Amino acid sequence: QEKTIQTATVNAQIAKAEREAELRKQQVAIQQQALEAEINKKADADRYAVEQKAAADLSKRQREAEAKKYELEMEAEALRAQAEKEAEPETGGSYEQLIEAYNAFRGENLEAALGALNEVDTQQISEGAMSLYREVYRAVHAEELKGWYDAGETAYNAGNWAEAVENLQRVVDMEEMYQDGYAIYYLARAYESSEDTEKAVPLFRKFAEAYPGTVRANYCNQALTRLGQPAVEQQQSNQPQQPQEPQGPQENQPQDPQPPA
Repeated sequence: QEKTIQTATVNAQIAKAEREAELRKQQVAIQQQALEAEINKKADADRYAVEQKAAADLSKRQREAEAKKYELEMEAEALRAQAEKEAEPETGGSYEQLIEAYNAFRGENLEAALGALNEVDTQQISEGAMSLYREVYRAVHAEELKGWYDAGETAYNAGNWAEAVENLQRVVDMEEMYQDGYAIYYLARAYESSEDTEKAVPLFRKFAEAYPGTVRANYCNQALTRLGQPAVEQQQSNQPQQPQEPQGPQENQPQDPQPPA
């Protein structure tokens, strides 16, 4: 009888342990489900935040593109109205060709834009029209601009001032601050090195005004002083934010030669 009691006690203890183990197993499963639910909730929240930010960024870019498109459309309409008022048919023709180039550019037909652009006589259009002309020209001739800049850079590094001036001047004529100002800076240096002070001075001044507080702006001011011209006032060190040095090409940047004696 005592053995029977012991067996029953052991069986009861085993049953109790099994129930407790099952209960712990259920508790672990519940905790795991709660944890998974929390993880999924956070993942959903993070995904929603990312999606909202992406949508906001896309919306911003679209608004900016639409604003630029509207601005150019208004300018083109103004040019069209001006062309209609022109007494000389040749001048009106240049405006019409510019509008045609712009419309082809908007339609991403760069070949047609180039053809119409070549028919524009820039001597017969206003400064406002020239801004639109340059806008289209830069887009159509992007590779050509880069080719001129690269050729000017190579010539500059080799000390071939005439060739550097020829190519960099082409770039600056179309986009004055090309490559964050490097084009106009090295054009000024090339003019200085070839002793063409009259053309170097205004370029040094433009760069110093556009990029105050930078190393190259300081050099431009030194060049102006050396050439007997007043320096451009630079921002003081206690200003809240100093302009950064303009960024040039990532590789093979033109080297700064010693200024001419």
